[in-house]
Amino acid sequence: MYCLHCGREMTRTDGVFTCVAGGMPLTPHLHAVFAERFPEMKPRPAGVVVGRKLAQWFCPGCGIPLERSMKCGCCGQSIRDQIFRLVELPPHAEE
Repeated sequence: MYCLHCGREMTRTDGVFTCVAGGMPLTPHLHAVFAERFPEMKPRPAGVVVGRKLAQWFCPGCGIPLERSMKCGCCGQSIRDQIFRLVELPPHAEE
C-alpha cells in the first residue's frame, strides 16, 4: 500500500500499514477499509513524483496523485468517504 499523504510505499508495523518516512500509521479501521478496497498494490507508473504537498492525496493502491474528486484516474477507486478519518490521523512528518 502507498501512503495517502506522500505516495511512498507503506510497511506493516504492529499489524497496520505505516508510512515510515512520515512516521504515520493508519488506524486499524482505515487499515481494514483500504486493505479491502485496494487488495493489490499496483506498480507505480514511471515519472510519478512522490512527496508531501499541501492538499495532495495519493491512491493507496496505485501510488499516483488523486484527482480533486479524491478518485484515482488509474484504478477508479475513491477515498472520499474516508477523508475525515484521514485528516484525524497522527500527523505525517514534514519533508
